[in-house]
Amino acid sequence: MGAASTAIAVATTLSTLGMLGFAQLMERFLPRASTRQVLGAIAFVGAFSLFLGWLFSLPWLTLVLALFALCDSYLIGCGRPRLVAVKNLIHALSKFGLVFILPIDWAWGIPTAALLIFYCFGTLPKRKLYLADVSLYFTHSVGWLLAQMIPGLVTPLMIKETGLDQAAYFNIAWVIVNTSFVLISMLGGPFVAKVANADANMAEATRTLIRIIAGVSALRLIGVSALGPLALFVYGTDYAYHGYLLLILMGIAHFIGGPFYLYATLARIFGRIGYPMLVQALSSAAVIALIWLLLPSWGITSVGIAYLIVDSTAFLAIALPLKRALQRALREPQPTAAPEPDPAITPDPSH
Repeated sequence: MGAASTAIAVATTLSTLGMLGFAQLMERFLPRASTRQVLGAIAFVGAFSLFLGWLFSLPWLTLVLALFALCDSYLIGCGRPRLVAVKNLIHALSKFGLVFILPIDWAWGIPTAALLIFYCFGTLPKRKLYLADVSLYFTHSVGWLLAQMIPGLVTPLMIKETGLDQAAYFNIAWVIVNTSFVLISMLGGPFVAKVANADANMAEATRTLIRIIAGVSALRLIGVSALGPLALFVYGTDYAYHGYLLLILMGIAHFIGGPFYLYATLARIFGRIGYPMLVQALSSAAVIALIWLLLPSWGITSVGIAYLIVDSTAFLAIALPLKRALQRALREPQPTAAPEPDPAITPDPSH
């Protein structure tokens, strides 16, 4: 159980790195790209993730996880966000059912590979995207991704400092946390794709996004903090005993982190992701540093403490920029004044 859950954690981290910045690029620019460009991006992600997985003896699992995650962005870019929800719901239910009859890595890998069929439900574009149009956005997206990758060091750090047994307790609990991360990550893409349309109502879409993020943040709080510890009993009382406090703290941290995700999504629209990328990078580095400092005293609970401290600090760091971004996003478009009628051609109603 411990080795398998660790393999999933490592493969998930590698698959995220394997996508580079192509996921964000597809969500934002896919309708303006060509068929060759889209297929080339998918092929590159597949080859790169396969190479990364091969380096850690996890080639097939890393490959299917990367392509599965990229499929979300592909469908969003194609204007099919509902299919993303359907795909991920089937995936979650399949994993939950198969984990009782298969090893945990196979319970994850088999449905992940099977659901790649959802690529067939997208529509390939017929235009052409020029490099100059996306180079800065892609560079920032890669930087954002690398900043988010830093917490992937938590698992090997846990193994090194606590041993495989404690790492197993952590990884089982972290499966629940990762599910919460996936849930929130699904929200920004459809919004970005929608407001990229010139006819979109930015203010209305932003209000909808605020309501959704608020609801999902509350759901993450309840799901991770309250239901998560109960789910650990499926794996045994030892897992519940060692992981319940970690999940409670992570649920609270996820709730506090909702506004940051809202700000990051708006920054993607306005093309100003440099500051949130910097905050994300510093936050990720701070998480690792705090875990390393707290691990000898608090064990795996140190991860929850670190995230709670860092997410609270990040909220304070983005509070004012978020306020400004919301003021801009919620500004209603001014109606265009109708032209004054020409008295020379306007009939006199008195005649």
